[in-house]
Amino acid sequence: MSKTACIPFDPAEFIDAEDDVVAYLNAVIEDGDPSLLVNALSVIARVRRVNQKPGTAAAVDLDIVDRALAGTGPMALGDALAAIKALGVKLQVARY
Repeated sequence: MSKTACIPFDPAEFIDAEDDVVAYLNAVIEDGDPSLLVNALSVIARVRRVNQKPGTAAAVDLDIVDRALAGTGPMALGDALAAIKALGVKLQVARY
């Protein structure tokens, strides 16, 4: 039997614009898995960190995200909301 090689997938490679951030977060939230949300926030923070200019206010906001993601258990809603706001996006609710 032949082995199939797998290439690691990094969603950060596909986030080039703010619309990509919004689409990614919406897809993760729609899935409903809290661990995916934590991972998505981490990915977006990494993208923001790579793209930020040194010494800007964004660096401070990413510290908020780092603290929110540092927990060992499930992320509290307040931490998730703080991280989402620090990443420059907002969470909205809509009817099904």
